[in-house]
Amino acid sequence: MKKNLLLLTFTMLLFTSLSQAQLIKVWDFGAVQLDGATYDNQLNDTNMNSVINLNSGTVAQGVANSDNQIASPGLDFGAIKYVTDGTNDRLRTTNTALTRRDDNGGANFADLGLAGRIYVNSSGKRTRYMSITTTEANQEVTIIMRGENVDGSGNFGHHIDSADGTTFTFFTPLIDSDIKELHITLPSAGEYQYYDDIGKPSWYRIYFGNVTLDGIDADDVIGNRLSADDFASQVSTNVKAVKSRVYISNVKSSTEVRVFSITGALVKSFKTSEDTSFNLKQGLYIATVKTLEGQKSVKVLTR
Repeated sequence: MKKNLLLLTFTMLLFTSLSQAQLIKVWDFGAVQLDGATYDNQLNDTNMNSVINLNSGTVAQGVANSDNQIASPGLDFGAIKYVTDGTNDRLRTTNTALTRRDDNGGANFADLGLAGRIYVNSSGKRTRYMSITTTEANQEVTIIMRGENVDGSGNFGHHIDSADGTTFTFFTPLIDSDIKELHITLPSAGEYQYYDDIGKPSWYRIYFGNVTLDGIDADDVIGNRLSADDFASQVSTNVKAVKSRVYISNVKSSTEVRVFSITGALVKSFKTSEDTSFNLKQGLYIATVKTLEGQKSVKVLTR
């Protein structure tokens, strides 16, 4: 009897452990609690309040106040950290249980189930970034974010680099301030740094997994979204530069091509349904290819 009881207890513990391992970790910067049957909520009112680091004291609960400014070095949420060398960034949220906050949450977020964001209150700051650390190779990550622009160009330069600068560089030039759903795979274990070197970024939520957020239009999805049955297929269209000529190949459907300078300025834009090529002046560019399969960005160096 005792042996059977021990075996049953072990089986239940193993099942619980396996179930927890399959949960998707999520960091929501408004402390929204997602369904515990699917998600492992990393942030709540208590642990967020315990680490919110302000530039000037504690502000009364539910009051927007200029003292609600995130101080250097930022906010440490474990695998996710917000790092800043500034004194004027904000935790903007409508969650009144977060006692140290700026209640300017920004437009168009409540209907998406979002309650807050970390907001960089200065444009083009490489030294203010979201740090993402994974212990696994090929970690799938979904990031709910947006950009705000101050120079009038309407451009943003969102980057994700490996902290050591050697293994991974992702760049996507955003052209509006809509909330975006970014899907990306981090290729190796280690720290990655997400920043905007043109505009002002905001981060609402980060998942360790490929997650679809209802309410975000397909036009505002970057990368491969989770479909009803499986992950969307990878973008098969290729982009390659040979001297001053850029070749778009393996085009299988209507394809939108945009070419940006490294500063985020739009250089060329067109649609094609077949393989094509074109010339570019010498320089470094980012070519974004959008097809029915999804979207990807590729660095292009012409000589």
